[in-house]
Amino acid sequence: MPHRQTTDLLAPMLVPLAGMISGILAGTAGVGLWTGLSLILASCGLYLLLIHLTRNPVKSFTRNKYHYAWIMILFAGIGTITYDLNRPWQTEHPDKFIYARGKVLDVAQSTTGDRATIAISTLWDDKGMPVNVDNMTLLVRSDAMTARPDDEVELPLKMQPIVDSENYFTSGYASAMNRKGIYYNTRCEGSEIKVTGHKMTPHGAALLARDNIEAFIEKTPLHKDTQNFLITILLGDRAYLDSSTRDLFSDAGISHILALSGMHVAIIAGIIMWLLFPINFFGMYRYRLLISTLLLLGYAFLTGWAPSTVRATLMAMAIMICLFLERKNSAWNALLLATAIILLFSPSALFDVGLQLSFLCVASLIFFVNPLNPITGQGHRSLYNVCRAILATLTATLGTWCVVAWYFGIVPVAFLPANLITLPLLPAYIVTAIVYLAATMCGIHLTWLATLLDLGPVCLKNMLTWLSGEGGSALNFSPSPVAVWLWLLFAASLAILLNSKKTRIKKLLCVMAGCAFLLSVAPAVNAAEEEAFIIRKGNGGVSVLSRMNRKDTILQMPRQQVTGCTIAHKYIVIGDCTVEHMTTDPAMTCDILVIAGGIREELPEILERIHPDRIVIHPSVRKVRETRLMSAADSLAIPCHSIRLHGAFRYDSQRVKTLPQR
Repeated sequence: MPHRQTTDLLAPMLVPLAGMISGILAGTAGVGLWTGLSLILASCGLYLLLIHLTRNPVKSFTRNKYHYAWIMILFAGIGTITYDLNRPWQTEHPDKFIYARGKVLDVAQSTTGDRATIAISTLWDDKGMPVNVDNMTLLVRSDAMTARPDDEVELPLKMQPIVDSENYFTSGYASAMNRKGIYYNTRCEGSEIKVTGHKMTPHGAALLARDNIEAFIEKTPLHKDTQNFLITILLGDRAYLDSSTRDLFSDAGISHILALSGMHVAIIAGIIMWLLFPINFFGMYRYRLLISTLLLLGYAFLTGWAPSTVRATLMAMAIMICLFLERKNSAWNALLLATAIILLFSPSALFDVGLQLSFLCVASLIFFVNPLNPITGQGHRSLYNVCRAILATLTATLGTWCVVAWYFGIVPVAFLPANLITLPLLPAYIVTAIVYLAATMCGIHLTWLATLLDLGPVCLKNMLTWLSGEGGSALNFSPSPVAVWLWLLFAASLAILLNSKKTRIKKLLCVMAGCAFLLSVAPAVNAAEEEAFIIRKGNGGVSVLSRMNRKDTILQMPRQQVTGCTIAHKYIVIGDCTVEHMTTDPAMTCDILVIAGGIREELPEILERIHPDRIVIHPSVRKVRETRLMSAADSLAIPCHSIRLHGAFRYDSQRVKTLPQR
């Protein structure tokens, strides 16, 4: 049987990265700077002890494996110190601070308003006392943001913790921000933000360069949708795509082409290497690798140092440097090295979903594609490449599907045909886009290339809509954290089994991990459909947001009339007119009565015509009258919920109903 190439799991960077991750996790649990220093001192002591005990060559050989211990402890200490130095600042009383000074990190502009990310250096409390803070990042929302990245600013504060909106189902927005180290937000007018200075930084220069390229693309004669698509796949700025387009790509299982990652870096690297091919004629092939490495670093700079792009760039740079030095290279070791460097400078990136998915995707490609390929590259090169392309799509998706389902609640079904059609065409499309943009920059307008570029997004959307059934093919599934960890354990055990000598114990452990995962995921698969609704304040009237099996629908109820509907097995009556027009005898019964501003009568008169189990008072009811209604409901022992006081009313058929309190 022909030898099949495998990957050695015990790469040199595996132990240091594991130690650093352990230290960061310890830092999140509250371990501080002195513990990290103690770990480093302990690792140095253990190293000196091992050196003393292994002076004898025989003892040195037998005790060589113990050196992994001090390396692990050393990097655990480094990880703990790194996280402690970058620990996000928090306070129990954010509302007592009224003024702040800091530096603008980024500004995102949209039709609904602007959002700035500001690194705060000083806060002033309500007594006028300044407080110096470290590692505090604040989100500032404004209708018209005048500040730009790297501006030093001062602004008034009404600082509040970031929480998920009460008017929507759990979105995970707050937890996503918290994972990035952002815990607070505020809102102020653009004119209230005072710019006191400007100091250019590499990060700000990268964002400025990216903004200039985006502005140049927007000035081209291309269609607006094409411009937005090019900005997304070339520069990684997904803010230019509307939510429906992003959902379409996600349902089809190809949202990874919208996030700059290893695939995009590999395409750019291939273009650079091809352009520099003439250097080989002068016998300088090694310098071709060195120049390509520097240009890749420049590309990461132009994308604004996106974490996934930095990871892929560092990995490609590690491999190219090994080739330049004519040393043995390993994609697995390069991935570990790139991840360790990112965590060293940004430990909070460990909890970033983009970095997690990027790492799992590349690791799946490294460990599963070659061992699972039934065709060898000798004599069947074309068939071998076809199998590699199919396996690359399968392994990348299967390696990450459980984590994707945990974060986003969906599992794409049409990912295989969508990827097999899209991925081979994407490099050609990117090359065409680069040629067109370069020609346009030189004053040459290639109309036929513009036509091809405009057809690309249109054809892609039509194809994805057809394959995914307008998003209906994606499965709604949310595994538990235990199921996610068991799936990762199964994937790791399978990688060990496929890339090392197969033994009975390894096979047994792999089967046990797979069975444990199936047992943990069975309750989620057999669970009933989730049915829920939220009664909230709409645009001038009552709005009901309903959810059926993770599909959300907004119902805007008509004004000045009575409306009835059944959602999640609950009959809801929305009254926005006088009692005489609500119903006739006998009295109507319902689960929930929503009283809006159109009802002028008091509660006893309302209850003569309708008998509810619970009352919800809409904010269109005046405050004085709302107080009387709530007092009357309390005296009659009818549960009453005020949207103005308690927030939106939520009901979930799968959980015990709770009324949010403030």
